[in-house]
Amino acid sequence: MKLTDIRTEIGSDLLKKLVKEHGWRIQSEYNLDAFYKGIDYDCYILEKHGDEIHMEWTNWLEWEISGEQSTLKSLSITYGL
Repeated sequence: MKLTDIRTEIGSDLLKKLVKEHGWRIQSEYNLDAFYKGIDYDCYILEKHGDEIHMEWTNWLEWEISGEQSTLKSLSITYGL
């Protein structure tokens, strides 16, 4: 399942909350040394109890989040996505 067209501010806030408040761990992220990280593109894979969420941002399409349907449905309800 995929959630799309999530505004930049909402997706960035969600990423911070998931990691700092809800126990998700950053398993991998787009290369920190990339010149355009956070300017044109960014990407994270988060993990919690075997579940993964892929969060991808572009300056054209904003945030897209993909993962298990049950996980994304819960996020969608909790955060109004």
